[in-house]
Amino acid sequence: MEFDFSAKDGIEHAEIMAPAAAPLTYQDRQALWNAAERAESRKDAVPARELLLALPHELDFAQRRELVRSSSRSTWWRAE
Repeated sequence: MEFDFSAKDGIEHAEIMAPAAAPLTYQDRQALWNAAERAESRKDAVPARELLLALPHELDFAQRRELVRSSSRSTWWRAE
């Protein structure tokens, strides 16, 4: 299946956060997704998760971005 998200709006910022030891090729979305798909062999595997957050509108863009980054780091790195 292919999904076209090129017309999706409302996204203020998108980035890939990977551990320092991750290969540089994983900074490319397509390479990262393909590697995640290859790594999962189970039929019911979940190679990715979507994170939706409600952020305070009182914060500016840089503050919201840093809030999400710090929250993601603490969640992701704690799981390893």
